[in-house]
Amino acid sequence: MSTPLLLQVFVEPDGGWRIAVGSVGTSAALGHLAPDAAADLLAGVQAEVGVGAFPVLLVPGDDVVVTAAEERAGRRLSTVFQASPEIARAVAESRGAAAATGQQLVVLVDVRDLALRNLPWECLASDATGLPLESAGDGIVVRLGAGRVRPWGDRVRPVLWCSDAQDPAVSELAEGVRSACRAAAFPDPVSPTGRPRPREATVVFLVGHAQALDQQLRVLGDEGPLSPSTVAHSLQPWLCQAALVVLLMCEGGLRCSSASAGLVDQILAAGAAAVLASDLRLDQDAACLALSGIVSTLGQGRSLGFALAEGRRRVRAAAQPFPDARWWRLGLTVAHADAIGWAPAARQLSAQWDPDDDARTLLCDAMALAEARGQHWLGLEHLALAVPPEMLSDRHVRLAVRRNRARLTGWLDAFEPADGPPHRLSPRLDRVRQALPARFSVDQLAAAIVKDLPPGLAERLDLVSTRVDATELSSFFGDADALDTDSSCGIESSDDLATHKMQPYVYARGGPWQHLEVLGGPEDGRRVRPERGDLVGRSAPQGHAHHALYDHVGGVDPYLSRRHLRGDVDGAVVLQRSGHCLIAADSKDQPAGRVKLSAGDLLALTPLTWLVAVAEGVPRRD
Repeated sequence: MSTPLLLQVFVEPDGGWRIAVGSVGTSAALGHLAPDAAADLLAGVQAEVGVGAFPVLLVPGDDVVVTAAEERAGRRLSTVFQASPEIARAVAESRGAAAATGQQLVVLVDVRDLALRNLPWECLASDATGLPLESAGDGIVVRLGAGRVRPWGDRVRPVLWCSDAQDPAVSELAEGVRSACRAAAFPDPVSPTGRPRPREATVVFLVGHAQALDQQLRVLGDEGPLSPSTVAHSLQPWLCQAALVVLLMCEGGLRCSSASAGLVDQILAAGAAAVLASDLRLDQDAACLALSGIVSTLGQGRSLGFALAEGRRRVRAAAQPFPDARWWRLGLTVAHADAIGWAPAARQLSAQWDPDDDARTLLCDAMALAEARGQHWLGLEHLALAVPPEMLSDRHVRLAVRRNRARLTGWLDAFEPADGPPHRLSPRLDRVRQALPARFSVDQLAAAIVKDLPPGLAERLDLVSTRVDATELSSFFGDADALDTDSSCGIESSDDLATHKMQPYVYARGGPWQHLEVLGGPEDGRRVRPERGDLVGRSAPQGHAHHALYDHVGGVDPYLSRRHLRGDVDGAVVLQRSGHCLIAADSKDQPAGRVKLSAGDLLALTPLTWLVAVAEGVPRRD
């Protein structure tokens, strides 16, 4: 998104307009409209699209007439862009810069006078001969309100509140919200009870009839703190983390005088970053069209600015002539220019997954984490780094996630990005996916992963250790005494932790082995069976490995040789390069040469490529 172009209009005592135009954060170009010119502009726009401008009866086909009136209103409003040569130059430069870079031009309108606020600035054209910026596809127009600037994350939590779920109109719009969220792979909307999780950006949908909701949704109380029994009190924490609030109600965006703040102003003052609302009656078909466009675009990971443009484009494409179904009635007001560029993590998830809402959020966050690193694969490391530990009910797994974040981050970042199908799953994660039930939870996903882990990796992650002593815990938490009061990870004492183990399935240990299984990375869970003389190594155009690793899987271990290991007989392999070996409890550096392995032994070819010897058959429980 390009830097927004800020348009400010101030009414002077004599009725003239003082105008300032410039990119946000830069010096503005100034201009002036004389009182007579300003009065003519106001009257002309009202005549084109004011309340009395629409005919009493509208029929299909009248949208052409209405659209022409909107275009004339937009050209009249463009007078502000011609108020001085400096302003005209600033507008032309902003349009040119956006077009040259393929970015979206955003005009941010800041007006305080009530008469000016009620003008259809969304129809604004760039000059007296052009179309409205938005209908021409040249940019969008957004309003600037007053509010607090708050940080927001890219994890989306939809929130839905209805004034009367039994009302047919309310029920239809509420179902439209749920359908749009499902189509965009967002979690199902929740009711505003409790508090949102940290680092979540809420998208709040308020559905109802404005007249009945005026008192219920009054966010800024006139008589001190809000009562816990009020709707506004329950909404407050969700509004504080809201990247967007959508008012699906008639006249939700009605602009009041400065002495009586409207609902949009109240919500911005409560902490929301942006509010979408209609200043007239709200046509349900138009509302559902806008909703589908906005939510689906956000679900693709695109910014709020692009989502707004798509939502209003769908309304415009429906060509409904009625005043309450016009695209420009759906106004977006932001508390800060940065809110327009907010974008959530892309929420597209393969249909092969069937998670519940929390697990879906975790998987999408893990994919976003992989994409941020340029990695075209998804593995256990991404999931472990994406999951908030407080989401895990098992204390041992929760602690393992906390303890190993730095180790997993370093491991993950050491793999070089490479070609591969988007969101390819590591073999282990794909195996886990196939074993999960329908609508699986985060805990079920964690349990299935632990169940599949070979002992070497499970032990490295402290998931099957016989005891974790307080000294080791204090090195992580800083103070062993603090364990008794650490509610964040739910551990009551080190003794409690030591007796609470996942008891995962582990592979048979000792005796003959049949396969070597890769631990971690894009090949995690892959099994190879090198016969005598077979080479195991990194895939390469001129490579000769019989078992080539990292071949179009989205990541590469740059330390692995193309001819790193050769199969032998009697449970032995021959290292072509030095490595590291963990046989039973004996850990040692291993020079190049023959190594005898038993089931359960670990062999680190490089710091990234680890192998475990596994026996044939189904894992058993120790």
